[in-house]
Amino acid sequence: MKRKMFTYKMSHTVKVSAVLFSILFAAGSCRTNDEERIGLGGAATVKVNLLGESFGAPKNSGKKQGAVAMGERVGMQQELTQYDEARFNADYTLVAELSPVSVEPALAKASKRASTETQDLNPGIRYKLVIYKASGEYVTERDYVRGSEASAAELKLDGGQNYTFVAYSIGSPTDLPAITFADAQAKTLATSSLSALQGTADFSYFRKDNMLVEGNTVNLLDIVLDHKFSSITTTIDATATGYNITAADANLAPHFPTATVQLADGIPLSSGQPGAAAISFPTLNQAMVTSTPTLVNASTNTGTLNLSNFVIGPLTQSNQVAFSNLNFTPGAKYKLSLRLNPKDAYLDHNGQKAVRINGLVWMRYNLGAPAIQTNADPDVITNNSFGDYYQFGGKDPVASVLSTSVNANWNASTVRPDNAWNSGTEMAPVKTANDPCPSGFRIPTRREAQLLVDGTVASNLPWFPFPANYTDSKTLTSKRNKSVKMTLPATGDITPKLISAGVYNFPPASVIFGNRGRYGFYHTSYTEQNNTYHIRASTSDILVRTEGNNDLINKFKAYPIRCVAE
Repeated sequence: MKRKMFTYKMSHTVKVSAVLFSILFAAGSCRTNDEERIGLGGAATVKVNLLGESFGAPKNSGKKQGAVAMGERVGMQQELTQYDEARFNADYTLVAELSPVSVEPALAKASKRASTETQDLNPGIRYKLVIYKASGEYVTERDYVRGSEASAAELKLDGGQNYTFVAYSIGSPTDLPAITFADAQAKTLATSSLSALQGTADFSYFRKDNMLVEGNTVNLLDIVLDHKFSSITTTIDATATGYNITAADANLAPHFPTATVQLADGIPLSSGQPGAAAISFPTLNQAMVTSTPTLVNASTNTGTLNLSNFVIGPLTQSNQVAFSNLNFTPGAKYKLSLRLNPKDAYLDHNGQKAVRINGLVWMRYNLGAPAIQTNADPDVITNNSFGDYYQFGGKDPVASVLSTSVNANWNASTVRPDNAWNSGTEMAPVKTANDPCPSGFRIPTRREAQLLVDGTVASNLPWFPFPANYTDSKTLTSKRNKSVKMTLPATGDITPKLISAGVYNFPPASVIFGNRGRYGFYHTSYTEQNNTYHIRASTSDILVRTEGNNDLINKFKAYPIRCVAE
């Protein structure tokens, strides 16, 4: 009996101790949580840190001309560029090219998402910051002026709380639309909107959810304002005519006059009857004119560029749809280039036999081809048509078509810079001292190579791919004039052989002469890191492409060159 009583007391004691321990542990935990909340509590100061404004990445229109083989890499801009052309008159073609502003997407500092361009907001531009509780209830708002944020009333919130921040602007130094609340007595994020926003307003938007603000300290709010309407800058180039542009009345359609924006998502909902956005050219009477940015309030893949009145010297065109089925991505930024191309034809240019195709003048022979000296028919291919082989960025040839080894010009280890052949841009190339082309000519850009492919129909002369065959070639026939063509021999290439992994030293003895009679390779001046771009002609296609593997070996390969006029 005593033993049972003893056992009962011990069990009871253990249970009581466990309960007391649990209570003390819970009390300790509560104190810890309370201390954390006290540390975050109190008045919290919030200051804006405006990092800039961004333009979103355009979507692929699916309209890029020029096929791309499976697994081959092309640049972002080439993928997204839209081409079209229209007959201007009997002597000229109007060629249009719509492309995103940047080649590769940049990462916005705060939002960590892809955009084509992030830049600072201009001083004096007004923007509004609206604050909501994490549950959605409206708290307050502040108006700011870029560059004068310190003059706005200090923003104080409750520390230890989570808030949602929304900011917007219309890119104006004077105007800033007020918020419309569906219920003024119960303001929430879900019922906040901007009504009747003008389609010409440069609307941009930012939202950050569940930001915890700490009390008794300054909390920085990083803001990047994302544009929500398309922005398009148009350039018209009439230099080929020799005349100045004296009138250029044009517009882009469709364009809606107004939009409504729910602040919960910042997406403009177009409203009103669709019309057109006028393109403004502030300076005329020049051979090349550029517009101010045109804002388009529409999301469409059937957009049009309309020329209502277009005068270039004695040339006049009215009510012409110059470009159709345009793809506008809201929030993206574009360049729209229009140029007048004279008709395709054979000609002599700077002492060279040349051909004009799609507005560009090309030599009819490969650089260094003996056929230049004998004035042989450029379209009858022999080994005298092949010319010399050059490494990227090199001034001097490293081999000729009949060579069995490279010469002393071979570069074994020096990585030449990306701008070795073009110190300008793709749109405005500048020939360098390393460019081996004769006076008045230079190595083509990637864009110019693509224009050649896009402006022609490709066909083959008899193609028997083996190294001893010097007759295989690709014939490019003008789409505008069937009697005009350019012929590219199947030249092959000279490729270094990697001696050991990670060692990029390519002595002359390690090179391989290959692919003659199978492929025709031709340099362009463009490269992205180690991805050099070139024309590749085969029996099945012709592409402007790159290996896409970012391998340093690409900059040491040797190809022939077909020069284009400056």
